[in-house]
Amino acid sequence: FGSRICVFVFAVMALDPDVVRKHMPREFYSRFVEQGLRPDGRAVTAYRKLRVTRGVVNSALGSSACRLGKSYYIAGVRAVLQAPDPSSPCRGTIAFDVNFSPFCSSAFRDHRSTSQISSFVTSSLAAIFESPQVMDLTELCVKPGELAWCLEVSVECVEYDGSGLDAVVLAVTSALEDVRLPPIYDPSANDNQGRSSATCLHLGVRPVAITLVKFDDNVWLVDPTESDQQVGASLTVCFIGTERMFFCLGGMSGGLEGPGFQRMLQMASKLQVDVRKLAYG
Repeated sequence: FGSRICVFVFAVMALDPDVVRKHMPREFYSRFVEQGLRPDGRAVTAYRKLRVTRGVVNSALGSSACRLGKSYYIAGVRAVLQAPDPSSPCRGTIAFDVNFSPFCSSAFRDHRSTSQISSFVTSSLAAIFESPQVMDLTELCVKPGELAWCLEVSVECVEYDGSGLDAVVLAVTSALEDVRLPPIYDPSANDNQGRSSATCLHLGVRPVAITLVKFDDNVWLVDPTESDQQVGASLTVCFIGTERMFFCLGGMSGGLEGPGFQRMLQMASKLQVDVRKLAYG
């Protein structure tokens, strides 16, 4: 009886690949992966077309848009003055809000899964941009213990097609570099010293995130689309100067070890150099 089912499955595979792709995605992909390709013809190691544009939101202090393949994100930054945290009187703060609406993908029609992904991206951004290699938050201090800038970064997903963290990190990085903090007037100071000039934000390093899908121990799909993400667990490696951060939504079979994992790291390390050139010239 089992052999008859197999015959039926492969008959369906030959006649209606869309059905097989939906219900048996790994089996559908395997025929292409064996040739080093994906169903859309892109090589398993190829990155999609990338474009980053600054100054796209006039009402923001800094903004940027990033298109990666069909994925499209817009990031905007506003800044408010507030009292610093008593435990860090000489540091400003940075906060993130990431929105995935049902309009950017049908995958976000379910509120629970959308909230999970949004929380994952938000916490990942906080870990990346609060790294001392990326931002020195003491530069946001205006008066120790009294006044500091709080940067509020809003990210909107306009179109979603996989590799969310890659495009978001590029959009946020460019938006922060586009920021000009407004001058501050101190009435208690002398006229010549009471007003500061507009201030640009300085990033120590530009973080670059590379997402891959583990198809098997030897094959990783670079820059996965939403469809690619259905065939394996996604792992994002973020390169921050000499530091590497790993982000994974869900389980990763085999853990972060083994020769296959090391080969993936070498591939991601080379790729992030190319991404930097594409994004920043």
